[in-house]
Amino acid sequence: MNETGGVNRVAFGRSLDGGHTWERSLVEVATPDQLQSDPWLALDELDRIYYSRLPFVSRSDDGGLTWGPMVDIHDQPDFADKGSIQSDGNGTIYESYVNYGPSAPYNMKIIATRSVDGGVTWGPSRVVVNGLNPFAPAIASRPNGTAHIVWWQAVSASRPGGNIMVSTTTDRGLTWGAPVRVNPVRDSAVYFSEPNPKRLPYPWPATNSGGTLFVAWGDKAKGEYNIDVARSDDGGATWSAPVQVNDTDTGDQWMAVLAVDANDVLHAAWFDERTGNINLYYANSTDGGRTWSRNLRVTDQETPAGAHSLGEYLGLAADRNGAAHLVWTDGRDGGSAIYFARTAGSAPADRAAPIRPGSGQGEVRALPPRD
Repeated sequence: MNETGGVNRVAFGRSLDGGHTWERSLVEVATPDQLQSDPWLALDELDRIYYSRLPFVSRSDDGGLTWGPMVDIHDQPDFADKGSIQSDGNGTIYESYVNYGPSAPYNMKIIATRSVDGGVTWGPSRVVVNGLNPFAPAIASRPNGTAHIVWWQAVSASRPGGNIMVSTTTDRGLTWGAPVRVNPVRDSAVYFSEPNPKRLPYPWPATNSGGTLFVAWGDKAKGEYNIDVARSDDGGATWSAPVQVNDTDTGDQWMAVLAVDANDVLHAAWFDERTGNINLYYANSTDGGRTWSRNLRVTDQETPAGAHSLGEYLGLAADRNGAAHLVWTDGRDGGSAIYFARTAGSAPADRAAPIRPGSGQGEVRALPPRD
């Protein structure tokens, strides 16, 4: 998507050789009545790919080579924004997004919808929460019908503070529970738009095979932004004290993402300003988020501090071999470009340069846990 914001063309890239080379193409070209934003991917149990860019979802049955029709999933009035999509691996596809009301941006709703027929039809939509600027919902799900939506909730229209909230369904999205606050220090998830790039506290969830729910976010309780991860062993009802993932308090750390691999290793990545400029960092946890490895710098060139735009999300996925795959917007050249890197998974190797699509190859090594 274009760096200047939404309602642009969206694109899809695929690699058939572990990220060494990339094929790229536009999925559809936006027209005046087909504004597209916030691209997001999900993979179901039949290896079908779902491409969400509000208000549409398309499906590919051949690994992204061809795409089916765009399905409009938005059945609410007003504007849809900040969508995320997730498969539960058992026949249900979830989508959550923000619905701007008539007095936007502060009369807003978190909407949840679902498909149980492979994305052909969607709904009905459910209002998970409405009120003061709930934003940036993300989904984690399990095959047993449990799913969680986490989001950032503003404190007021005049203050940047906010909280990380979660709502849970146990009936495949038919009903959603009352929101629960995740961050223990009230209002510590601060949204800060200056200086550039924005410091985004937006949360990211993940679940492991035992049903534990993890949430990562950027937290400002200690003064600077830090990456915190909390865990819930009771479906989001209660939460552990958060654990700090970044192993230094120097500079800001923000825009966290999580993934759990087939061995229940928890992977995290984030933007980090410990050097004075901006880099992507990575860590993992082999004990359910209680301790984290030393931090590894992924980027081999820095993005200058004050870069105009690095987007509002990172991409992170973990495969069956324990490798973490990272995608991010990089500003090393003064603009913005999409880069990719991966860990070696079960066969650790020394880190090489990250891959810019269409060039070279690179890996980063998996890390031992930090005491």
